[in-house]
Amino acid sequence: MTDYSFMKTGFNMEVENSEKEFVENATAITFNFMENAIQSASIYIKHAKRHDITTEDIKRTLMLELFLFGKRTDHFQKIKTIKETLLHFDSEEEEEEDDDFFVDDDQIQPFSTSNCDCGMCKCLNNIYIRWETFIPKSNLEKHMKKYIDNMK
Repeated sequence: MTDYSFMKTGFNMEVENSEKEFVENATAITFNFMENAIQSASIYIKHAKRHDITTEDIKRTLMLELFLFGKRTDHFQKIKTIKETLLHFDSEEEEEEDDDFFVDDDQIQPFSTSNCDCGMCKCLNNIYIRWETFIPKSNLEKHMKKYIDNMK
């Protein structure tokens, strides 16, 4: 026998595990980032007296989260929990619940800024002023800024 391509070396297994762990970590960090942004968007729309989260709400809260992400202290525990949840996720269970979650675009209230005077609403109403001068420092910030800038 001269073809041993079916065999795996310990090195290759290590690389595969390393890549798998990287993907899991990157996914968990992204989920944590998005979860924080969605929570902020939920607060913002309530203060704006709207019922639906629009793309503009998400965009603004992603900008805010990029500014706040490095200041949060609960990342490690939240990321650990997200990773554990992702590893035990059953997509068939969640599929039925998603039908009521999404609404057609023509049924969503249009975006409007909040008239609320709280710090979060003021910040989100003026987020573009800060965003224009924002210079990302890490690769994560660079990638997120590029993604947010391309949102429509």
